[in-house]
Amino acid sequence: QISNLDEILIFTGILKGKLRVERKEVKAIIENILLAADQPVSDSQFKGLLADKVEKAALKSILEELKK
Repeated sequence: QISNLDEILIFTGILKGKLRVERKEVKAIIENILLAADQPVSDSQFKGLLADKVEKAALKSILEELKK
């Protein structure tokens, strides 16, 4: 059985085919994943999804901002 989080992560995987993503788009994507997820999402899961489209420093900054 696929969990809600698995479905979200699979859907978000379409970013892999997109060119670099803007910071506001990344933040919105992360917020929507967090709202829709039925379990906690780790930083490493976000990094795995977005690392090739978002600079590591920017992703870390967005995740830290959302934790506040």
